[in-house]
Amino acid sequence: MRVSTSIAYDRKKDAFMCGPDCGEADVIAGMTQNGMKVIESDRRRINSVPVWLMHVSSDEPRLNAYMVYVATLIETNAVVFTWAPAENESGAEVWSAIKRAMFATPPDPRWEAAVNRPARMTPPIGLMSKLPAPTERVAALVSAASRTATQLKFDADISMASEGIVRVISKTPDGPVTLTLRFLDYGEEILLGSSARASGDATFRLNEVQRAFYQSFGEEVGEGFPIVAIEDGSELLVVMPRD
Repeated sequence: MRVSTSIAYDRKKDAFMCGPDCGEADVIAGMTQNGMKVIESDRRRINSVPVWLMHVSSDEPRLNAYMVYVATLIETNAVVFTWAPAENESGAEVWSAIKRAMFATPPDPRWEAAVNRPARMTPPIGLMSKLPAPTERVAALVSAASRTATQLKFDADISMASEGIVRVISKTPDGPVTLTLRFLDYGEEILLGSSARASGDATFRLNEVQRAFYQSFGEEVGEGFPIVAIEDGSELLVVMPRD
């Protein structure tokens, strides 16, 4: 499993995508144009998380390939699991076993609550928007992010804490992965802008680092803060610091 570099997930459209104007139908059309047969395309939710299962094949050489795209619900990131049996083998039994295991996943209320949270109340942020000054709640969240980093043996850069910004750096065996968070307190909601950066083989660690940090961070802050993630790319360009 790895972070997909070709397929992302658009939460507003509830659709996987291959670009701004490239949706699921375009992905399938592209595969067909490249000589692949799309045997199965199954879009569903497991624990409210969007999942896209695909089975494609080719005649020359006779190959089958199976893919499962899963929306991480972190920005537009998706991860993909791929599997291909040996040439001239269908792999149908293994694929059926994979699907049975996925579909049998028991409901998890924590995932359901995270995915089905109420719609955001804060108006869109534009270039002319005045961002709120940091509050005590923002300072508390920056501190919580720093503590979480320490617990995970990551580094934390709080040199921009006065702006509600904290950077978390994981020094993985493949190189550093940097998560940047910015908290904006609008009263009813605290918006969280985030970005992730890595290069080379460290890009394959992005999802692992993000999952570890945000899971631990959520446990650290509990449910006392009305945090809502900023998912619109244009808003992130406004609120996130320039590297």
